[in-house]
Amino acid sequence: MNALAKSGDQGAAARAEKVLQNVVRRHIDGNDDIKPTTINFNTDINAWANSGGKGAAVRAEEISVWMDQLNKSGNTDFKPGTITFNEVIDTWDLKASMRMKQVLSMHGPKMENAVLLLVKSIS
Repeated sequence: MNALAKSGDQGAAARAEKVLQNVVRRHIDGNDDIKPTTINFNTDINAWANSGGKGAAVRAEEISVWMDQLNKSGNTDFKPGTITFNEVIDTWDLKASMRMKQVLSMHGPKMENAVLLLVKSIS
């Protein structure tokens, strides 16, 4: 997944996401030999950020929400954190900073404060 994320090749983000989906599905189906991690999710989000493709920011956001939903449903091996949200932010341009604030505020005051600091640092 990391090689795909760094490649920036057309279609690499979608391929990385398929790998992630396969890992998650296999783990949910009871295969304890394979477990998704925070790094796996962050790598996939990074692949979308590096793709620069249309819809990449929306897809990165959706993956962070999926990660959060899986975590809240009992998958405690991973959860979104600062790196996750920084990766999502990287996929949005500055004009979308208000939307990112809304998204991150859904994840609690800690993430909202991180966004405010980021916005101030780039203003």
